[in-house]
Amino acid sequence: MTGAGEHRTFLRDIQGLRAVAVTLVVLAHAGVPGLQGGFVGVDIFFVLSGYLITGLLTTELVSSGRIGLAGFYARRLKRLLPALLAMLVGSGAAALYLLSGEEAYALTRSLLFALTWTSNLFFTFRQIDYFDEQQNQDLFLHTWSLGVEEQFYLFWPLLLLGFYAIGRRLARPDRQPLAVLGLLVLAGLASWLPALWLTYSHPMAAYYQMPTRIWQFALGACTWLAASGGAGTLAQKLPRRGARAAGLAMIGAAALLIHRDQAYPGFWALLPSAGAALVLYSVNPARAGKLLASTPMVWLGDRSYSWYLWHWPVLVLAAHVNLPDTLPVTAALVLLSLAIASISYRLIELPFWRGRLSRFRPSRVIFASLVAMALVANGSMVVLAKVGTEDRSQQSELLFQASRDTPRIYADNCDSWYTSAEVKPCEYQAAGYTKTVALIGDSALGQWYSLFAALYPQPEWRMIVLTKSACPMVDEDYFYEKIRREYLVCSQWRERALRYLDTEKPDVIVAGSAVYPNFSKAQWIEGSERIFRQLAATAKAVVVVAASPDLQFNGPSCLLRSLRRQPEGFPLFRLASACSSTEGVAEATQTRDYLATAAQRVGGISLLDLTRMICPGGVCSAVSADGSVVYRDAHHITDRFARSLAPQVGPMLPRVN
Repeated sequence: MTGAGEHRTFLRDIQGLRAVAVTLVVLAHAGVPGLQGGFVGVDIFFVLSGYLITGLLTTELVSSGRIGLAGFYARRLKRLLPALLAMLVGSGAAALYLLSGEEAYALTRSLLFALTWTSNLFFTFRQIDYFDEQQNQDLFLHTWSLGVEEQFYLFWPLLLLGFYAIGRRLARPDRQPLAVLGLLVLAGLASWLPALWLTYSHPMAAYYQMPTRIWQFALGACTWLAASGGAGTLAQKLPRRGARAAGLAMIGAAALLIHRDQAYPGFWALLPSAGAALVLYSVNPARAGKLLASTPMVWLGDRSYSWYLWHWPVLVLAAHVNLPDTLPVTAALVLLSLAIASISYRLIELPFWRGRLSRFRPSRVIFASLVAMALVANGSMVVLAKVGTEDRSQQSELLFQASRDTPRIYADNCDSWYTSAEVKPCEYQAAGYTKTVALIGDSALGQWYSLFAALYPQPEWRMIVLTKSACPMVDEDYFYEKIRREYLVCSQWRERALRYLDTEKPDVIVAGSAVYPNFSKAQWIEGSERIFRQLAATAKAVVVVAASPDLQFNGPSCLLRSLRRQPEGFPLFRLASACSSTEGVAEATQTRDYLATAAQRVGGISLLDLTRMICPGGVCSAVSADGSVVYRDAHHITDRFARSLAPQVGPMLPRVN
């Protein structure tokens, strides 16, 4: 960078790459088909941060012989904190206005961590609850990457100082930059190798933690040293021609090929990271690229930070107020988030970054930042505490109870979920039983426990319950996104559970699974057929419960939200149309057809489809015509509603002598 004009040219290419990264992230989160891998935009940002911050710090260190840590941290706070505070306060206020108090409280649990740039730690170590659907819809889930970057900014200046001090002791002056480059490579390897191992053993830590992402920052740092000539003659030996096109192609391939059903970051993260490094290496201070430095790309890149901040809360809030998941609505939401980001950039981000509010001494900036964070933290805690203890009407209390209306098998710890492949059957029996019924499946089957307990009553019947949440009765392995790894525990447990049933020889086996979009038609049919053959050889009668339709949104939460606008005592059944959906019926029907095909191949399998009872007329509603709450979340039926179906379901079951 030799002059103002070249500096501006240089920045235009960088902003263009920012635009690419943020656009990929936003489109992926918006659910654009074919771009599931757009989350790799975050990897691009990590490489870009390592490149830019290393360039700034190294330039300062070489020119002055020191790094002003207070000034560096103050610049980071001015650049990042004001817009972050605006997003946290604005999103929290919108949640309180648009949602019920319970929803707002659940969606903002990470607020204090997001405020202190530690949300990546929160999302790594939080206790995962299978039935807590709102964990992965946290309003501030996207701030995990900001936490990684801020933690990097905290120690990177010190690490660079150490590397340059070591370089001065190990090499002569003209070889010192090359020594620093070597140390950066070692630091990257020291991060990447554990990250590779953790991707498969502790995927949450690999994905969210700063130490497992250091290699991406180090890659950006190495790129800056090579591209700037700071690594001696290395820059002349590495060709730049074609690097930009190759880098953009790699980024595009990553967005198209990588998806959420893969272990990540692992080896896959090399593709977008190396692509970003190639693009950065190709940057020419004297000549900007036509695409990256175009006016629209630079405009978008300037607003990339604010857009990243605002897009996720807009999408999450829209989903929670049940806006239709259609292309026009999604496009409108993306544009709305960009409009809010533009306002935030112009009125908040830019003035503190480069405008009239940016000219304060580092000590004042740091002090003011700490005060602002403390004020927002305390104010948020007061508001959330009030929301969590708000008075409830009789109807709202009914809805809170409905959201927790699960069958007794969960209180009895019958389901170990992903933590163990050990088979621990729950047995319910009275003295003198003569027959045995066994329930085996995932939580979609477990929701019917009370129904079948009523249909196969004691003392005549003993009931064995074998359930594992998210573990389908399909003989296929699959990648489970909630734990970010292949769900091998499920496959191991399923095999052991089937062997256990073969030794018990129950009279009746009731099996069932939810809708699993992960499986293809062939996997559904062939994987189910293999399971059905084992069950048919084990029991006198086998009943397969078809998947119940998903509601697509949290039922009690929708009813609570709708109830806020109604007078005291408003009948719940009149909210049915406001909290109804037809989208889940088609998927459930398709899955039922796959099961029917598999059952026909085996023979002797009774297929039980309860869709018309749950969703009469093909319309699923959170509340029935008589005012009973049907769904306890977006996927599961309340225990009370399940029991109420016994008179209708009884005649549909096979007789066992």
